[in-house]
Amino acid sequence: MVMKINSLVRCLLFCWMFLIAVCVNAQSSVVGVMGRSDTDGVDITAYYEDVIRLALEKTRASHGDFVIQQRPFEASIDRVKAILQSSSGIDVIWASVTPERMETMRYVQVDLLHELNNYRALLIRKNDLERFKGVNTLADLHALKTGNGSSWTDTKVMQANGFAVITAVDFGLLVKMLSAKRFDFITRGMHEIGMDLAMFPNANLAVVPNLVLKYSVPVRYGLFVRKTDEILAQRLEQGLAQASADGSLQKLFEHMSLFQVGRKIMENKPRIIELDNSAVFH
Repeated sequence: MVMKINSLVRCLLFCWMFLIAVCVNAQSSVVGVMGRSDTDGVDITAYYEDVIRLALEKTRASHGDFVIQQRPFEASIDRVKAILQSSSGIDVIWASVTPERMETMRYVQVDLLHELNNYRALLIRKNDLERFKGVNTLADLHALKTGNGSSWTDTKVMQANGFAVITAVDFGLLVKMLSAKRFDFITRGMHEIGMDLAMFPNANLAVVPNLVLKYSVPVRYGLFVRKTDEILAQRLEQGLAQASADGSLQKLFEHMSLFQVGRKIMENKPRIIELDNSAVFH
């Protein structure tokens, strides 16, 4: 009788442990990302989130279900980075790959923007298009005033190249300052310029069509997670490797319509002014 009771207890214990394991495995992994801005639909944040979703989907069979949660939009990359590192609702961010970010976060091996991140377009007032036709050299550009985000890597590059940069935390404020003639241009990634024009259709903005700035040192743009979050990093890398191999990652990049403005500028073979970014990225 005692042996039967013990067998029953062991059987119940095994069933209980099995149910716990099933419940744990069935629980979805929650991955927090930076939310999109209020102008949803013309925000390239959708592309980065879709890349993350693609990687997680590719690894669903091996790593389980997932849920992507958006934290309210934060304008400052420094603020977003702080939220990531404090585990306060963001688990993955996207940014240019700099030595400082490689040191403080775990870089996920992927180049999200290819050559688009190595060039900068000039966002200007539409009425100044004729004025910029005479800009051919770095010296010509130095005669003009520039504005950029206070925490942008671009700002550091421009300062290293002799520009006195007027800064603001919020990009919307920068657009207002540009319209008010506080400065003459904002440098923007070739991937960003389509979004800018779509977000501010009534701001009388334009992109210089035949002139771009080029970084002397190519810069990757990728995903970052916390240093301690090796499991998520490996899952993303595994999923992105699969997506790269089967072509779905490249397809996602090519179908991002907001990137087309920058691509068209590059296809027209614009004049190029090189910026030395070695001090910032090395």
